Amino acid sequence: MIGIQPFEGSACAAGREPPQELLHRRVAAVVAQYPRRWIRAAEARTLVTSRRIYDGFRQAGRLTAIIRTSRCTLYRLGDVVACMLHHEHCVSPDDDVGRKLEGCQNSAKEINVLVSELLREKINPWVRATALPALFTSRQIYLRCRRAGWLIPRKAAHRCVIYSFEDVLACWHRVEREGVPLSRGRRSSNTLVK
Repeated sequence: MIGIQPFEGSACAAGREPPQELLHRRVAAVVAQYPRRWIRAAEARTLVTSRRIYDGFRQAGRLTAIIRTSRCTLYRLGDVVACMLHHEHCVSPDDDVGRKLEGCQNSAKEINVLVSELLREKINPWVRATALPALFTSRQIYLRCRRAGWLIPRKAAHRCVIYSFEDVLACWHRVEREGVPLSRGRRSSNTLVK
């Protein structure tokens, strides 16, 4: 957990910081370190502390891969953060802290919404093409989305191609619903089989 402070349950229990603000701050710290919607499996293992805990969340169905390609497995950042926070609440030694946190237990869906809002605040409304491979976590996914027409530049100058962040967000949602678009070679071979 490089760069992310450990959960400060005592601050929440003492009433110095309301639980929702503490949650917002924790999620913001993770988004600052990983400013994108998806996270690689290796990074997810690091966030939830160990491979054993990561495997436990996967087997329990709390961590489901959004995208699987030949080179990487990706999870929603909000799902990983929800697992990380859940693990920290469970191992908290102070019963009062556990009781205080019951009121602020957020589902992975709510945390994913919070991640999207934080990304909107953090990332400019206009995104250069050179920044997109990092936002999509994988250059391959970005290129496939662009070739499929799911991501269309708003402005193209001589040496600068610019996309709207809202279009990037819509593309992320589409990839999560429909999967990564097939590459041209696979698409043409599928057409021949039919």
